[in-house]
Amino acid sequence: MDRYVIEHGDVWLKSETKTVLSSGLQHVCRGSEQLAIAFIDDQLLKMGSEASVRSWVEKNRLKVIGDGEIIVVSMPVAEATVAEFNACKENPNRVKALIENLTRLGVADPSLFDIPRYPI
Repeated sequence: MDRYVIEHGDVWLKSETKTVLSSGLQHVCRGSEQLAIAFIDDQLLKMGSEASVRSWVEKNRLKVIGDGEIIVVSMPVAEATVAEFNACKENPNRVKALIENLTRLGVADPSLFDIPRYPI
């Protein structure tokens, strides 16, 4: 299964399948940006950089709005948050507890959510 990894400070989606033309890494976001997950109830809709997720939600809001309110949760780039990101990717039902899990991470290490973010 593909996994999100931090390499050289940025987040990448690392594919298990490499080709001659591809390193198996797809850039997701810079370390100074945010990751995000969009979901409705316990249904994972989209994950990636905050910018790409919010763009996807704006384009697709009317298609899925009948299913309920779309929730977008953003998180900083850090080993702990990327691990939670991967856990949600592996088990999409985990999004039900995403906010609680991120809160637990923030209580354990408040500096995770105090990381300064700079404009691109």
